[in-house]
Amino acid sequence: IAALSLSAFSASAVSKPDVKYGPWVQNVTETGFTVMWKSTLKNFSYVEIAPDDGTPFETCDRQRFYMVVDGRRIADTFHKVHITGLEPGKAYRYRIYGKVVENDDSAYGTDYGPERRASAKEEAMIKTLDRNADKCRFFMLCDIHAKDKHYKALTKDVDKSKFDFMLMNGDMVTQIT
Repeated sequence: IAALSLSAFSASAVSKPDVKYGPWVQNVTETGFTVMWKSTLKNFSYVEIAPDDGTPFETCDRQRFYMVVDGRRIADTFHKVHITGLEPGKAYRYRIYGKVVENDDSAYGTDYGPERRASAKEEAMIKTLDRNADKCRFFMLCDIHAKDKHYKALTKDVDKSKFDFMLMNGDMVTQIT
């Protein structure tokens, strides 16, 4: 009987805090940026940061940033995490972790599942702005109006290595219902 009960709690049965939409980066400055995403399940997430120096994330403890509202770390399905304290013009890697909320009905605490990597990507890279740089290269898209095929067609041949960032200049959707 015990063996049957334990099989119900196998690793495959544990909910994973997958990223449904995103992640996308906004508000890149000389010393930080904001990572936003929508998750499939309500979870308590954080973004882990490392310099883009070739070292594996696991070589040491990395700085973690959480979604904070009024001084409290928040569990949700929409995540907006502000990364601060970075150096200008420096490249960083980041990855997203989360713990699914399994029960938050108790006044005495919340039950979470195990911590797991939430992002489909192993890690992503971002470079902070540098106001002393000789040039700034970007490309801009606008008026996509929820037409994914147009977005894909316009960006499929873009060599990302030639640009510092991409600017989305509005009208990504036609209407909100």
